[in-house]
Amino acid sequence: MHRRVSGLQEVSLCDNPWGKAARAKGAKALGLRFQRTVEKALPAALHGQWLRFRDNNGLGFAQPDIIFASASALHIVECKLTDTSEADSQIKELYLPLLAALWSGPIHQIVVVKYLSPLTQRSRVVGSWDEALAHPTPILHAFSKRELAPPAKVYGKPLFSNSCVEVSFAAGYPQFLRLRKESSEDQHSSDNLHL
Repeated sequence: MHRRVSGLQEVSLCDNPWGKAARAKGAKALGLRFQRTVEKALPAALHGQWLRFRDNNGLGFAQPDIIFASASALHIVECKLTDTSEADSQIKELYLPLLAALWSGPIHQIVVVKYLSPLTQRSRVVGSWDEALAHPTPILHAFSKRELAPPAKVYGKPLFSNSCVEVSFAAGYPQFLRLRKESSEDQHSSDNLHL
């Protein structure tokens, strides 16, 4: 079960608030191994970026599996060993409201799974990153590493800021440039967004 954002007041990027996690075992370890495999397919993305937020329920933290930007949108990737409705609700009720406060453009969700379930909506299942980027709510079925070949379209790490951001694509990956120079004090304040 995950937390649902209600009445978001502020959100910012942060380091891991809990320190080093204990070694995962069993199904959790298999899921994390699968997540690392997906992360390797997208080396220019943000992996496991922590978000600190405050809403009607108080202080909270969230950690989307993978975040990357393309020319058309910000993409939230949730990795699950087996497809469940939990992945969609986690993106829609937790990550989407937080990232929408930090990103002014369109946000696209992608669920990546190794195994499908009998309840999987087959119309959402795609077999490559390029198909996933074109589908409104895809489930990328990545049974083998072949399906995780990097997308043909260029992508990269998003730069979250209150300042204007320009994206230029060079050497196959986007370079994110600030349009105005900020002092370190300005930088700290732009990483926090108060709503």
